[in-house]
Amino acid sequence: MEKSNEHHFAEAPKEIKESLGEEGIGNVSSGDKEQLQKEESFQDIFENSIKNNSDAISLQPASNNSIFRNDIMNNWNGIVLHEESSNNIIYENNIIANNQCGVLVAGNSNNNTIYHNNFINNTQQVSIGLNSTNI
Repeated sequence: MEKSNEHHFAEAPKEIKESLGEEGIGNVSSGDKEQLQKEESFQDIFENSIKNNSDAISLQPASNNSIFRNDIMNNWNGIVLHEESSNNIIYENNIIANNQCGVLVAGNSNNNTIYHNNFINNTQQVSIGLNSTNI
């Protein structure tokens, strides 16, 4: 799969801008809520430090996104792909000590690729839902 070097950033809601910054990259965020929720497709989410939230990164539903080089720790869930989130790539993330799951892929989410991540001390490292085919 060929991907351009151009990064696409969607307009984030005000509360996310305040915690993650205008571009949503290279920021530190700590709170007690769902931190980065995306419904858009073709987005890059990278180089963030997200900790102490319910879900660090949540795609509902969103497709063709890249999530990479993030530090995700001490959340309820690290990365959540809700139903019908397909063709996403998750790589080179540090996913550490999340209370429920490091990466949670809901049912009917297909062709997601998860590779070269560091999963350390999550209650469950990865959970894939029913009727999903992923790599």
